[in-house]
Amino acid sequence: MRAPTLLILVMAAGSSLVGCSDHKLNSLNDLSSEDPQIEVSPVRLEYGQLRTGEELTKTFTITSTGGSDLNVTDLRLGQNLGNYSILSESKNFYLPPGASQDVQVTFSPIGDAEQIDLVVVESNATNAPKASVDLYGVGAVPELEISPNPYDFGEVFIGCDATVDVTLTNVGSDILRISEITADGTDITHSWDLALPLTLDPGDSREVAVRFEPLEPSEYGGTISVTSNEPLGVREAVQSGVGRFVNEWSENFVVPEDPPSDIMFVVDQSCSMDDDQERLADNFNYFISNLNSYTTDWQIIVGNNSGGCNNAGEILTRTSDNYQNAFRQAVSSGNDTYIDDPERLLITASNGVENTDPGDCNSGFIREDALLHVVLVSDEREQSGDWSGYTTRILNKKGDLDLVKVSAIAGDVPSGCGTAEAGTGYWEATEASGGLFLSICETDWTAYMEELAYASIVLDTFDLENNPWLPSLEVFIDGEPAEAATWTYDEVDNSVIFATGYEPEGGSIVTVTYGENYSCD
Repeated sequence: MRAPTLLILVMAAGSSLVGCSDHKLNSLNDLSSEDPQIEVSPVRLEYGQLRTGEELTKTFTITSTGGSDLNVTDLRLGQNLGNYSILSESKNFYLPPGASQDVQVTFSPIGDAEQIDLVVVESNATNAPKASVDLYGVGAVPELEISPNPYDFGEVFIGCDATVDVTLTNVGSDILRISEITADGTDITHSWDLALPLTLDPGDSREVAVRFEPLEPSEYGGTISVTSNEPLGVREAVQSGVGRFVNEWSENFVVPEDPPSDIMFVVDQSCSMDDDQERLADNFNYFISNLNSYTTDWQIIVGNNSGGCNNAGEILTRTSDNYQNAFRQAVSSGNDTYIDDPERLLITASNGVENTDPGDCNSGFIREDALLHVVLVSDEREQSGDWSGYTTRILNKKGDLDLVKVSAIAGDVPSGCGTAEAGTGYWEATEASGGLFLSICETDWTAYMEELAYASIVLDTFDLENNPWLPSLEVFIDGEPAEAATWTYDEVDNSVIFATGYEPEGGSIVTVTYGENYSCD
């Protein structure tokens, strides 16, 4: 009779094993009654739907069903996503046979929709070393989604910018209330037109504009921080980008040791100019002395004759015989074409510059690489009627605007003085060409000669081939950095210009380095 009894017990045990999972066994009757065994009940806790801030606590019971002490070694959540918490103070305890221990588990949703987890009970039970209790709840909470997050602008040329709209969306099932938006980032800026606090119903969204405008080659980062009533509280989105130049340039200029200079004087021949003509002639040697300190490669004409033709007999150079007397005679004679209206000096000058082709009266005067400096002297206003048109004719004939200057010794603008009318027309021409405007009202022209001599050469201006990004602009003389106070950048002419007294010496090398200011569409 014993054998059949044993057979029945084995079959019963097999049936019990088939019907239970590894984690949810309550008891195994085929095991020795002396073994520690466990039973958990219930094996599933359902919490229903809770809103943000709500919580609900439920209990399951651990019972020692074996013949020896049950040692619970750990109580833990399977996923631990933050929706559930185990309230048991001890996660390690003993239960003698027949004893029970209640375990409380609280559900407070931080995520929306179904929230599933489980409690794992680890012990020395031979029937279920890892028993479990399923946890099921539904969160009805607001949930903020920031998209795109993260966002990489990639490489952006310096001088350009890139933008992206970052969207704030309530992807939860309850009302989202945004109380604060903050942002930070170097050269990554954020802007929004949102009245706070902001309420978003489920599915609603708003946008924050993010702009990246790098100012120098570097890696940049930015962050948006949004504070709301969602369980997470503060959610962040990050942006990044790299700034770089489209091109980086290094331009070298060799400062000429003897820069060529072509100088034309046109002098008003009216009777009131006798003393001024004499003053100019008396100071000519001083002018030449100053000019020779910069260059000996100069040539001078006095374009007072018909068509602006040279009235000095020849083009004066440092090798000309008695050029002082030739200049003195030329500045006080001529102007045969405009003898009745000698104050139209811009007409005379423009004609004189245009009459420089081979076979013309001023042939050989204008050299391609020389600075053309036109000096006009009059005690009355310019009466050509169109200072701009005649100045343009001078500039166009030379072809290189950076190698042309129109200077004037004329009456103070706007009021003139007792011996001269305001030199209107002349003043505008000097402004347009970057020349000098000197007062004919002064009696001592010594300083004028030095200024005119310096204005007749190009030692201080260096034209760049490309537009620089100004923060990147650096200047060197023979490899040594030039102090920022010694030079300026002229945006109109795209030139580096050295201040008076800081000009590089002839024969030196000026190096200008910069990143290109890219022209964005």
